[in-house]
Amino acid sequence: MNVRLAEMLKCLIQLHFPKVYFKIILVASPFLLLLKSGKMILSGRQAYWKLQVDAGEKFLNSSWKPRNSVENPLRLPLETIKEIAFPSIKDFAQFNPSIRLDHDLMTVAWRISNNIMNPLTNDHGEAISPLSGFESGVGIGQLQLNTSAERISITNSSIVIHYLNELRPAHHRIVDRFGRRIEFDDPRYLSEDSNLILLHGRHVPHSRDPSVPNFSLFLYDVLKDSISPINFPASGKYEKNWVPIPQPRESHQFLRSTFPLSLVRLDKNSLIAEEEILLPASGPAFHNGSNLISLDKDLLIRVVRLRVHVANLRAIHISHLVIHDKSLKKQKISKPFIFKGFGYEICNSIAVSGDKVFFAWGENDERSFLGWISTLRLRDWISENS
Repeated sequence: MNVRLAEMLKCLIQLHFPKVYFKIILVASPFLLLLKSGKMILSGRQAYWKLQVDAGEKFLNSSWKPRNSVENPLRLPLETIKEIAFPSIKDFAQFNPSIRLDHDLMTVAWRISNNIMNPLTNDHGEAISPLSGFESGVGIGQLQLNTSAERISITNSSIVIHYLNELRPAHHRIVDRFGRRIEFDDPRYLSEDSNLILLHGRHVPHSRDPSVPNFSLFLYDVLKDSISPINFPASGKYEKNWVPIPQPRESHQFLRSTFPLSLVRLDKNSLIAEEEILLPASGPAFHNGSNLISLDKDLLIRVVRLRVHVANLRAIHISHLVIHDKSLKKQKISKPFIFKGFGYEICNSIAVSGDKVFFAWGENDERSFLGWISTLRLRDWISENS
């Protein structure tokens, strides 16, 4: 059996018989670990986790050598980092901000949720603090950048989609054709319209049926206070993290995925989306992150992320910068990097103003930060780390 056929068989078993697949993995992992590292761990779960950690740390160390390593990770050299201070809401975390700059005014939208999870794990790779809660809403406000304080407060804040379904107005209580309610995660501002926010709808409860969606997409109009579903015939089970493209035309445009490089055009009137594959799948399993911004007249940049495992931390997000030309053809991919530390660093939004590039990200489903760097220094860093 050749390698490609074996991989296809593995994927088929994993997709259609996940419990059988996991049992096979648990039985095989102690022997695989012994072959790869000479270490013997009798617990299948612990051995499987050790294999995952070894693979994650090997990837990072090989990407970062000789100057950096897991013990000394590569960081984006932001000149300033400030924590975002959200209005307090009992029993709910606020994180994963999206920013938009209009001259000197920075508008921010963010996720309000009790659907949170910490990356810390035990020695079997199991979460110490399992996923909790099912409810999510959206807040918007403004960030005051001209402050010397370590934390930036939000002014003119409001909860535009309530985090408790029973407190939402009727037109915000969305259910799918199966009667499941929709909760709204990780808002993203559209590049060309400050009144439109892309929402990722999480269907509650989730379904194990591969033909039934667990995530879908919506547009929220701030002025009209309306939530409209996006009609995407090619929708998959987990439709999320579309990337707004800053090219105002007769349709909204998004990148659906990196590999393959998938462009989605959304008709502004009908909200029907059509997909065009620009390049076939041929690279790492990147998750989309931020919107695209113009770094100069010829180049666009964005943040993507890759999930890896390291000791005591499961499925953390390591970021990369991807540089595209104006036709969206990939030009460079930076080395993996972190903003502050290993964990769930979710950078969903970047913005440029004058000679500064701003990055907004959430950390471990509980805090959020805003950092910035000069465009000149960012260009130099990309050249040195691509």
